[in-house]
Amino acid sequence: MKNKPLFYKIYFSVIAVFLVLLIAGLFVLYSVLGVFEAAQPTGLMDKIVTEYLQKGDLSGAIEEFDIPLSAYENKNIVNDVFKKIVEDKELSIGSSGKKRDGYTEVYNIKAGDNNLLTFYLKKAEKSGEYGIKGYVVGVAELDSSICKKYEIHVPSDIKLVINGIEVKKEDRIDNALPKILTDKIGDKNVTTLQTVKLENLISDKMEIKAYRADGSEVAVSDNNGVCTVAQGMEAVELETLKNHALNASQGYAKFMQEDASLGSISHYFDTSTEFYNYVRKTELWVWTHTGYDFEDISFSEAHKYTDNLYSCRVKFTHILKLGQRTYKDYFDKYVYIEKVGNSLKVIDMQTPSK
Repeated sequence: MKNKPLFYKIYFSVIAVFLVLLIAGLFVLYSVLGVFEAAQPTGLMDKIVTEYLQKGDLSGAIEEFDIPLSAYENKNIVNDVFKKIVEDKELSIGSSGKKRDGYTEVYNIKAGDNNLLTFYLKKAEKSGEYGIKGYVVGVAELDSSICKKYEIHVPSDIKLVINGIEVKKEDRIDNALPKILTDKIGDKNVTTLQTVKLENLISDKMEIKAYRADGSEVAVSDNNGVCTVAQGMEAVELETLKNHALNASQGYAKFMQEDASLGSISHYFDTSTEFYNYVRKTELWVWTHTGYDFEDISFSEAHKYTDNLYSCRVKFTHILKLGQRTYKDYFDKYVYIEKVGNSLKVIDMQTPSK
């Protein structure tokens, strides 16, 4: 058998080396292209969807990208609610028209037609593998359509627990006292009314528990996202306060329509106050009528500041009648009441701020 000429040996060796280098080059090129693709903004968004959202791990994305969310929803709650939101819906990525200084790319992630999250991206400061600069998330936020807000009114001496987490002191803000109460209270120890405002919630409902200092539970009511925690006054004391507040408020309404004289209702009020003087001097606007009624009467938010100072909220509809015609006047006020000896006296009425 003849040996192959040297030329062919060299020729096939060169071809073999070339093929090896070509294959190696293709692998490198493939890797570079992969890195380049991953470094693009859509590559980053794809990674967020596959690594977190498709797995139902919204809490992981929240932690990774510092997405604002309430401290009173734990990971399990967040993920359970998120899974229900995206159930049977396709997750998609789309560019957004939103703008924010310092960010070059903005993307929305949707479940079906509904926005879930917005990501503001910018170029990374440092180059990664193969010297390619990718994108990083600068700001991420949940869409306002899935975020909930909640407001809780609670006495300062009541412990408040939301979803098993005690509300922090810094999240409980004292409501401003009306001037008349400030003057009367002075430096006395006061049980204030506080407001807790919760934002960036994704749950429709929360478990809210309230407790007195002795550990006994206090009633909590919910009215369209505004929650009120009862103070837990004795039943007799609360009923006495309720009767006085309703009688005084309805008496005030009757006087303003000339259905009662000021003298006939004055025993409900402290006649030395600015409020009573204002009522006494008020120029009345009266809708001509031959009868009246009170409907939708509501007494709520009863609060005891000290042993002698109270407040509550009274609402009702004052219906004035003239034949088949009616005129409705809506009463909604915070009523402030002082205990003088064994009697209660209204010292002020204020319309709630919007």
